[in-house]
Amino acid sequence: MVHRRRIGEHYSKSPIDNATKILTYFHTDPRQTVYVGDSDVDARTAEGAGVFFVAYKNAALSADYHLNRMEDLEAILNGTPMHAD
Repeated sequence: MVHRRRIGEHYSKSPIDNATKILTYFHTDPRQTVYVGDSDVDARTAEGAGVFFVAYKNAALSADYHLNRMEDLEAILNGTPMHAD
């Protein structure tokens, strides 16, 4: 989690703008970034910022991956099979 004070006090109310500012601040390639969230706003933010989206405990969201246990995030990041729930 990145707090707005780490990237400056001037921030936008747009989640996409804020995600883009975080990527810029940390010199991060969006194609090597994962956004984990559980809401439609999270999914739209990840899409707008051009990063991979992992939906947490919400199978209804459109996502690159769906996750029901945070323990499985490492498997997603490493490209290894996950446990069946």
